Amino acid sequence: MAFHEAFRYGVHHHYTSQPDLPKHGLTFPLTQSVVMSTLVLPFLPIFTPQQAESLVIKKTSYKTARKFIKSLDKQKLVLTKERPGNEVDILDIDFEDASIKDFQPYRLPKKETSAEKSNSNSNGAESAGVDDSIGQKLKKVDLYKPHDKLADIFKASNARYANDISHGTTLVN
Repeated sequence: MAFHEAFRYGVHHHYTSQPDLPKHGLTFPLTQSVVMSTLVLPFLPIFTPQQAESLVIKKTSYKTARKFIKSLDKQKLVLTKERPGNEVDILDIDFEDASIKDFQPYRLPKKETSAEKSNSNSNGAESAGVDDSIGQKLKKVDLYKPHDKLADIFKASNARYANDISHGTTLVN
C-alpha cells in the first residue's frame, strides 16, 4: 500500500509541478528502474532506519518492481508493455485518474543539503575523534605502462620517469 501511495504521490508531483510540459515532464517509455527511482522511492515516507528496512519492495507481496508495475496496470493507472528479460515498461500514465488528480500529499522527511551534511560530519569528526582524512578531495591520475617496444622512445625523450619500466612501475612527474 505504501508503494502505491508513493507512486500516486510521484505522479501527482509531476502533474502539479510541470503542468505545461507534454506528459508532465516524463519521457515514455519508463523502465522499471526509472519508475522506482523517480516516482516511488523519493516519495516513500521514511523517517527512521526501521522504516527504511521495512519499506523494501522485496519485503512486499510483489517481491519485484515488475509485479508492482503490473498491479498498477491492473488498476488502470498505467499502460504497460512486456520486454524481453522479464521486464516491463510503462508506456503511458492516466494523469486524469481521480486517485492522482485528487491526491492529498503527505509529509515527507526533509532532505539534508550538502552544506548540512558537511557541517554535521565536521562537528562529529571533531567530537568523536574520527579520521581527519574524511572530506579530503582525491585526485585520480591515470598512469600507463608502455610496451617493451615503446620503452626506448620514453628513455630517449626528456621526460622524467622512474626507470624501472621493465617491471611495470613507470611513474611520471
